[in-house]
Amino acid sequence: MDMRGWFAPQQGGKTMFDKILVPVDGSKLSLNAVRVAVEIARERQARLVLLNVQMPYQPPAFAEVPMALPMSEKEYDEAVRRASQKLLSDATRLPHAAGLQYQTVTRIALSPWKAIITVARSRGIDLIVMASHGRRGLAGMLLGSETQKVLTHCTVPVLVTR
Repeated sequence: MDMRGWFAPQQGGKTMFDKILVPVDGSKLSLNAVRVAVEIARERQARLVLLNVQMPYQPPAFAEVPMALPMSEKEYDEAVRRASQKLLSDATRLPHAAGLQYQTVTRIALSPWKAIITVARSRGIDLIVMASHGRRGLAGMLLGSETQKVLTHCTVPVLVTR
């Protein structure tokens, strides 16, 4: 995909998008969002922030059935951090190969869309590039769309990829 000319620089030489956030979940669609962000960043000499959001520990709610928990909260936190590092490592191959500056961030949160917006605000993000999984109908209603929630609640521009 050729992104040249999509984003013009502002006055004073500063580009419109200097810091780009890309939420990644390991899916092919999110890796495509990384590809798009890399093209924009390469053209604009922008920096990338690759974000992975993991769910927090939630012990089973079966109070009536005594059972040993499959893992402790500490073990769970270590496991999701390792999983996140693996996802982010895979996602950094593209910006690394392009010679771009990038950072990786892991957040543990119940609401991924809230974590995305919080990271965007706290890191001075100018553009969010994220995938839409395209859930429609009942699945879309039941599962909701993290992308739709970011679009609805965020003041930072969002480029949605498929």
